[in-house]
Amino acid sequence: MTTESPGFAFFFGFCSVAHVHPSPSDRPRTTRADIDVPLAYDDEGYPIIIPALLLHYVAPSAAPPIQGRKYLFGGKVFVPSDDVLEGCDRHPSDYAFILEAVRMDAVPDDIPIITPIVYAVGTAGPALAESQFSLDITQYFGLRKCAKPAALALNIPSENNRFQNTSVPQAGAGVAITGNIVPSDDVDSEHAKDAPRRISLDLLELMFPHFQSSRKASAAKGLKGKTNSAWGPRAGAKQPVAGPSTAKDSTSAPSQTGSTPSSVRPPHNHDLEPLSDLSDSEDPSAPAKKKKRTSKGKGKATD
Repeated sequence: MTTESPGFAFFFGFCSVAHVHPSPSDRPRTTRADIDVPLAYDDEGYPIIIPALLLHYVAPSAAPPIQGRKYLFGGKVFVPSDDVLEGCDRHPSDYAFILEAVRMDAVPDDIPIITPIVYAVGTAGPALAESQFSLDITQYFGLRKCAKPAALALNIPSENNRFQNTSVPQAGAGVAITGNIVPSDDVDSEHAKDAPRRISLDLLELMFPHFQSSRKASAAKGLKGKTNSAWGPRAGAKQPVAGPSTAKDSTSAPSQTGSTPSSVRPPHNHDLEPLSDLSDSEDPSAPAKKKKRTSKGKGKATD
């Protein structure tokens, strides 16, 4: 018996495309493919792989996935069902889960196995074992524009010190989890035959969120123009120009021989100096503006 609740389960990981099926007849731009989901290497060094079915809308300007290539996928996971296998010589039992991907990026073929993770929020279901509980949620399924279930089995790892005093949550408790996908121990072997096939996860994080809040969220602000990051500018990007504007009369800017303009002075503790501070001097033609005296201004050049 399952206790489904609204929520979401989001997959993030590297997979390879094993076989591309024909697109659904009513969704010609939706790619349908078998993907191999690598979990880890076994004791002999061979990959442990579980099969999944990929569904991904390919935009007109994007390239469809190529059989044999590896990709980084991000998307929601669902219980396999017959309604998405029309026209395929496959059965829902052939797959561990359905992945409706919203993100697909090609990666190098020599990338090593990195265990995929799942983020999920929902209401905890019944315990499956002493240190294992279920999470059965319903979420929006874009292909059929309806709600479909996702079934997870959450393992509380005893070898992880942070979970030494953690017990199985009570059924009905709101939980937010992050977990690594691990090979399933067939947790539903003693359940009814129509019980969902669960994705088995080893917990990395377990939280009990409060879903009501009086605080208003604000957008995160990025650091525009940061130059000391490992992420360089896009090829062909316009580079910021440091120094006085060339549109001004050259006689209006005093000489700064022997000193370095503040906009190009090497940073000491960080590189957050605004690029808009292009000159240490005032334009004589502009009205005088009062400046606050700071310790930084003591070292500037004067006329």
